[in-house]
Amino acid sequence: MRWETVPTNISDLEEYQLTDGDQVRVTVKYNAQQHTARINTNDSKRMFFIQQHAGILKSKTVFTNEYGVEIGKLSTDNFHNNIYTLDLQGKKYHIAYRHDSDNELVVYKKSVNDPIAKCGMQAENNKTYEDLSSKAFTNLSSLILGLCWYLFSPVTEHIPELAA
Repeated sequence: MRWETVPTNISDLEEYQLTDGDQVRVTVKYNAQQHTARINTNDSKRMFFIQQHAGILKSKTVFTNEYGVEIGKLSTDNFHNNIYTLDLQGKKYHIAYRHDSDNELVVYKKSVNDPIAKCGMQAENNKTYEDLSSKAFTNLSSLILGLCWYLFSPVTEHIPELAA
């Protein structure tokens, strides 16, 4: 799987597609001004609000659905910027962002060497998310949410290889 950037003419809207071979699995439209991510899969269309909370030792991002109900949190230890913990609908996952030659997201439960899924990332203008601002982190948060919503939402729980 791989996240690809889709060109758009709207300045505050960024669109991404999660592709698997030649099939589009998920589309994420992130609106920077409204801090919203619209996630479209084959089975559902959802909107989520993304709120960042900076802390001294930990930073977290809170995801709420279109009704204002919290559905998850993404937190990062400020000492390990590329390792994230996602609590999504009561289940905990870890995500490693590898920005070296791979430039990928790795989703795992206990060990990064035993991944649930890997997802390539298209670098924008040859920059990694590590190089960019907090706006880019919010974009990365929306892509992590999009990937994990696709992998672990109730719609995909009946698929044995994706069920957590």
